[in-house]
Amino acid sequence: MRSFLITLLLFSSTSWSNLTQEQVEKLKTKTQISYEDLAHENLGCPENSICSKEMGLKMRNWEQFIKDANKSPNAHKKLEKFRAKHGIPVSFLTKKSSVLALDPILFSSRCAQHNPKDNKEATVYKAIQFFRNNPNSNSVMFDSAWLEDKTLFKLPYEELPIMVKDKALVVVREYQSHFYHLAINPDGQWRVIRPTKRELTKARQVLENAQCEESDKTPGPNHLKTFCKTIWNTDLKKAQTIRLSWACH
Repeated sequence: MRSFLITLLLFSSTSWSNLTQEQVEKLKTKTQISYEDLAHENLGCPENSICSKEMGLKMRNWEQFIKDANKSPNAHKKLEKFRAKHGIPVSFLTKKSSVLALDPILFSSRCAQHNPKDNKEATVYKAIQFFRNNPNSNSVMFDSAWLEDKTLFKLPYEELPIMVKDKALVVVREYQSHFYHLAINPDGQWRVIRPTKRELTKARQVLENAQCEESDKTPGPNHLKTFCKTIWNTDLKKAQTIRLSWACH
């Protein structure tokens, strides 16, 4: 009966082709099998990812930490302390040959231009790694954002800013329904903050798509185009236009 249940779980939740032999052998010794067991051979690693045992452990620790932190009224302070000590998981683009010293989680990119059929060495992956700040590494390719087509910011992959506060772009970050705000300076320094309710309300009212004016800003080799948004600048008490790079549909 136990053997039958294991087989049933394996075929209903994932396919044998996604499981390594080591993972199958581990499952045979377990009396209870969870979705996490089936998702990846290394606990804590996301499904369909290239992810080491060490990164899986980091993700499990992060998941437990953010769950506990968000129960506190001072969650942003705890998150900021964690960021300063351990870093926070953010997404970026990278090439597999460039990540030996990083040990990130890797996923196949959904962008067609990142998966050239005639040159596998040029394949670009979506990656996740823990960083305290922008590492300013050629191996880590972030998105570009230009405030009023002047000041350049580098944002984690597919992050959208909602406001400017203390000369930093503020993005809303989410992990398994737990939300927090990350302030990103032009020099690449990060900080977890808690904007006021009034600032967040104004940001929601102002945030919208905007018409991009002609510009000499280029999205970069791994992005297809740029697009524009209107965001609220809490420092200047006015709306401003921001240009963002866009990888693909």
